Order: sequence, then C-alpha cells, then structure tokens
Amino acid sequence: MNRLPKSDDDLEPRTAATLLEVLIRAGLILILAIICYQVFSPFMILMAWAVILAVTLYPLHQRIARRVGGRQGIASMLLLIVGFVLIAVPTAILVNSLGDSVNELIHKVQTNSLQIPAPPDQVARWPLVGEKLLPYGPRHMPIFPHW
Repeated sequence: MNRLPKSDDDLEPRTAATLLEVLIRAGLILILAIICYQVFSPFMILMAWAVILAVTLYPLHQRIARRVGGRQGIASMLLLIVGFVLIAVPTAILVNSLGDSVNELIHKVQTNSLQIPAPPDQVARWPLVGEKLLPYGPRHMPIFPHW
C-alpha cells in the first residue's frame, strides 16, 4: 500500500524564505551587472580590440618567447617595441606631412597665391554639376581674386 508522506508544516515557510533569498540575490547581481555595464560601456570597443589583439598575437608572442629562452617578459617587450615602430613611426610621419601641408596652405591663402585648377573637360559630361563647373574662368584662377 502506498502511503502519502507526512506533510511538513514548516516546508512552506522555508520554501518561501529560500525563494525570497534567491530573488534578492538575483536582483542584487542584476543591479551590479547594470552598474558594471554603465562603468565599462565607454570602453567596450577598446576592450573588444584588446581581446582581438591578444588572441591574434598570442602565437607570435609564444614563438618569440621560445626564441629568447622562454622569457615571457622579454618576448612581450620585443612585441611591444615592434608594434610601436609599426604604428607610431608612420603616424608621426603622416602627422608631420599633414602639418607641412596645412602650413603651406595657410601661407598660400595669406599671400593670395592659392590656385585651384579648373576641372578637366570630361567633367562637363557629369550630370547635375558638369555644365555648372566648366564655364568659370581660365584654367588656373586665384581663389580670392578680389583681395
């Protein structure tokens, strides 16, 4: 004969207390997750690139470490120097060239020697702008002729 187990009168309050405790903990974890997201959200793209670079460069780092006798710190430093040379040097050259070009543009505008060449004759066939661009002036005309 199957007998029903004795009911535990204390089971319902214990279950309710446990459920309430679980819900409170879940709510606190959710609040902490939202706060963490708000703090780190400006850096999400940066963190994503950091993960991409770390995963991508790890085999190269290990290969360099093997060649320098298993020293991880030296391998990291060599990888950092190579990355710096590959990124910073071309950037410095580009910024220097941009500065020279802007300086030259300012000088030409101040001396009224800036000239914009007329567009080639093929531009006349472009829809909307072609016919409007070509009729203006000689091949090289100053941009500010009245100064």
